[in-house]
This record gives sequence, C-alpha cells and structure tokens, in this order.
Amino acid sequence: MLKLQSVEYEKILSGNLEALKQRDPDLYRTMLQCQESARSEIYRFDPAEILPNLLVDHKEGRILYYGNDDPLTYCRDYIASLDLKYAPLLVSFGFGLGLQLITILDEYSKKLDIRHMMIVEKDPCLFKQALMTLDLREIIGHPKIHFFVGIEADRLHEAFYHRFITNPEMMEYASSLKILTMPAAVEIDRSYYLQASTSLQKSIVHLLNNLGNEPYDSVTGIEGLLSNLRAIIESPGIKAFEKAFAGQPAIIIGAGPSLKKNMHLLLEGSRKALLVAVDAALGPLLQSGIRPHIVTTIERYDCTLDFYSELPELDDIFFLFCSLIHKDTYKAFRGPKIIAHRHREHEEWLGLAKGTLESGPLVGNFAFDIARYLGCDPIIMVGQDLSFEPEGHTHIFGDMSSYRSNMIPIEGNYRNDLMTNRYFEHSLKALQVQISFFDGLCINATEGGARIGGARLMTLKDALAQYCGQLFDCVPILKEIWLHQKMTRRDISIEIERILEVIASTLKDIDRIVGLCRQGLDAMATFENHHTFLIDKRPNAAIFKPLEAIETSLNGIRREILISPAMAVLGHIIQAYLTHFEMKRNFLFDCFHHPEFSKLKAFLLLREWFSIVGQLTLSTKHAIQGALKDMDAD
Repeated sequence: MLKLQSVEYEKILSGNLEALKQRDPDLYRTMLQCQESARSEIYRFDPAEILPNLLVDHKEGRILYYGNDDPLTYCRDYIASLDLKYAPLLVSFGFGLGLQLITILDEYSKKLDIRHMMIVEKDPCLFKQALMTLDLREIIGHPKIHFFVGIEADRLHEAFYHRFITNPEMMEYASSLKILTMPAAVEIDRSYYLQASTSLQKSIVHLLNNLGNEPYDSVTGIEGLLSNLRAIIESPGIKAFEKAFAGQPAIIIGAGPSLKKNMHLLLEGSRKALLVAVDAALGPLLQSGIRPHIVTTIERYDCTLDFYSELPELDDIFFLFCSLIHKDTYKAFRGPKIIAHRHREHEEWLGLAKGTLESGPLVGNFAFDIARYLGCDPIIMVGQDLSFEPEGHTHIFGDMSSYRSNMIPIEGNYRNDLMTNRYFEHSLKALQVQISFFDGLCINATEGGARIGGARLMTLKDALAQYCGQLFDCVPILKEIWLHQKMTRRDISIEIERILEVIASTLKDIDRIVGLCRQGLDAMATFENHHTFLIDKRPNAAIFKPLEAIETSLNGIRREILISPAMAVLGHIIQAYLTHFEMKRNFLFDCFHHPEFSKLKAFLLLREWFSIVGQLTLSTKHAIQGALKDMDAD
C-alpha cells in the first residue's frame, strides 16, 4: 500500500518535489513557480480522517472531487463501475489528489495488466495541492507513469507525440488504450479534456503515419540508398556543417501560393539570412533573381527531376539531398552537394557518419530541420501555406489537381475558409512537433496559409527588420566547409570496398533470418498438427501447458531475429509492421470475453509474424542484390 499517513505538508511537498526533480525536471520547475491553488482546498468531513477530499471551484459553486463518500471508497466504486478487463495503456484525465491512481496501482495493476499510465491534468496549481497533501513519491518516480500537467490544450498533441516517440513500446498498447475520466475534472474543464482526447487520438495516428504502412516503399528506399552509394561517399555530410550558422537567422522557403507576396523581400533576406528553399520553389526564385543558399529534395522517385533538369550550373547554391533520392535527380543538379540521411539505421548500417535528419513527411519539414541542425535562430518560414484557398492555387507555380483530393477544412492565419489535404495536414502536425523541439524562435511569415502552432505570426518585412539586421555572406562559409570535406578518388575507392564487405556480411545475416523464420513456421505447423485447440467449441484446457512451452521457444526465435546485425538495415523496413502486429495482438485481449480464446488467437497470430518478417527480409535481400548488379553495370 502506498504511504497515506498525514505528516507536515512541508515535508510531504519537499519529498514529492525532490522525486519530481529527478523524474520530470520541466514539471518540477513548473511546480516551483506555482502558488497555492485559489480554486481548491483540502476538505475533511472529520478532522481525524487520514484521507482528505478536495473541494474545487465550479461555475455553479464548489464540488467535491471524490463525491460525498469516503474518498477511497469513491475511487474503488467508480473504477469498479467502469468494468475494465484489460488496460495495458491507461490514461487518467484529471489528477485530483491522485487517490484514483493509488487505488489502481494497489488493487488493479496486475488484473488489468497495466504497462504504462498517462496522467493529464489541466491545472498545475491543483497538482501542486496534491503534492502538498499526500506522499506521492512512488507514483512520481515510477518510470512507466507519464505526467502531462499544465499543458495548453493546443500543445497537447506535441506533448503526447513526444512521449510516444521516446517510449516506443507504448505504441504497442495503443489499440487497447483505456481512458479513466474523473467526473469532477470533466465537470470543471470539459472542453480541455475533450481536446485532450482528440489530441491523444491524433498523436497516435500521426505516429502511425510516420511509421508508414507500406514496408515495400522502404525496400525501394534501400535500392535508392545503394544506387547513390558513390554520391553519398564523395559528398560532404551535413554533420560537418552542424552549428555552422549558430545564432544566425534562416528563412525557410516553401512553394505555397503565398510566396508571391514575399518574393520581392527575399533578395534583401538573402544578404541577411541563410536561405533554404524546397525543390519546387527553386525555379520561381531563380526567375525572380533570388539565389537561395541551399535547396533540398527528399523524394525517392524521379518526380522532382524536372525542378533541376533545365537549370544551368549553380556553383553558389548547395544541393542538400536525402540519401534515398532518385539517382537521376542527384545527377541532374549541377552544383555542390551535401548529403543527409533520413534514417539513422542507414547511417549506422553502412558506417557512413554523414549526419541524419529524421524529419517529417514533406520536403518543407526537411528544410526546417536543416536550418535547425545548422544552428540557425530564428527560423523564419515563408511560402509554408500547407493549405489552399478555394479559388486559389495549391503551389506558387500553379495548381496540382492531385492535391485537391480528400480535402478537409483547416484553421488559417488570416481566413477561415482554407482547405488542405491529408499530406499537408500530416506535414503540419509534424512541423508543430519539430517546432516544439526547437529551442529557438520560429516565425511564420507566410502571410497566408494554415495556422502553425508554436510559430509566432509576423510579416516578413517586420521579421527582417527585427531579427535580420546584420549583413553576412553565407556562401563562403558553406564553401570552406564543403571543400575541406571533399574526398579523394582513392579514399572513395577504399570506402566502397569497405561498404561492399559490410553488405556481404549483411546478406549472410539475412539468409540466417530467413532460415529462423522458416524454423518458427515449421515449429508452429508441427504443434498444430499434434494438438487439439478446441473441444466442443471451447478451448482445450490441456493445451495451455504445452502452448506456453512452444510460445517460449518461438519468442526466443523472434528475439534472435530482432537482435541480428542485419536489423541495422531491416529494422526500418519492418518497424511499422512490428508495431501494427503488437497492437493487433494486444487488442485480442479486448476482443474475447474469455482470456483463453485470446491466448489461442495470439499464438496463432505468430504464424503471420514469421511469414511477413521472413518475406520482407527476403525482399530486402533481392533489393540489395539488384542494387549491387546496377552498381556493377554503372
């Protein structure tokens, strides 16, 4: 039982704050700034009672957080009324004094198989009231209990997303997520917790979108990576340019229709800030006499080839390309080039320490991360509409009809009739997460388009006047680093030989993984042929002991696969499937009233795991071998 005894509140607060300082330094600092809550007070029916209640202000008067009964009895009765069977990821809307969490941990943790808990509380002063009242050190210090306290409603999406990213196993339980909504919390702040519910759902969808649902697209990425091998080796990596423009302003130039409003100011901006343009904006910029310092591309297909194919040699514009782009796009740009990986696994697999930018889905997200990586502050965005007006174009160069499919309304900076699509919405959500991780100032000077949370709204004219007061020349800085990092032809040849040895070793590991997957499938087939799963449409009670033994053996094979050195390349390809698989498998325990059915179904689902992991591994092998043949032909 957690400690509930009443002692002096200063001692309780001190102990709780010390635990919070170790567990969540940001929340600890927030608590130091909080005054005692003016909207709540501790209430006891009987001064001798150890467990207090909480009297909280409400629009129609004051209400008791834990009802009129004994607080612990209230918590037990309320939780029992929810009839929860399985809650590996439990979210509590409202904290109160934390008594509901004490009840959950003491009486339901094993029964519900709770793996992670998320605590959402709007009022930080109310949370501090709890820290002054009860010894909550065990809850605060628990590594699987995550706090979201005092976060503005429109910032919850980024906070949830960040927690899922830093605790990836939480996503495995997302399909079985349960929300414990404290009635008093919703009564007091209904709109906030409705927004929290929406943000939680959208953050999970956002993360699943980032993981992707088409692993063969990642297999194609491996082909692109190897087809660019010589280019990756000979080009300086972004790692050499880290913090090269520390404290200097950058202007990120998107290709949205609003760019026309700001084009005339970008010539001045090019003398006072680092200009990073997306591929589609390069042509319009050059036609207007503006030469960005960096242009970037991330597409692995040749759809961006036209942005470069008709251009002259550009020796003062640096092409910062993603390692997965189509090789013809790389060849089409005639000018200095810098490489950045999009996936850290690729960098580690080949031992090519060029630097990685794990950004969002579109090239505008990549451009933002370039500026951040180079140390720029502030980062000013123009042409970043991520939306379109009903009567306007989708891009500065005109209309792309494909972008007008599956349209949805979106909040604008200056008007409320804007539309967007799922691609732009996904990019916008990712950009808001990127901004939340950025320590500097981000300014949205698009002067149109969708509202981007976390970015300060300004005109480009005002942003240039306020933050870009000094002239500085970016090109000499870029060229000096670039020339210093260029490799000799001999060094390139040596590096290629080393990488070919890495690839040969990977292919051997891949063959071993394919063999292990076949071993798992054979073991399952043998077990199924020798055991009866159901008798009279009910699970055979005699099967569960041998089932436990075979499942232990199969999980051992799975672990052996997942720690293989080949996972350096396979990990990114199968990551999305593994997450979806674990979500589906965990959800089985919600699908059946009797857990015995869930256990049988979860076992049978392993056949799918070995089949798909084996097939994706085999496809990766063929992709690598095909890319090696193309390299020989070149």
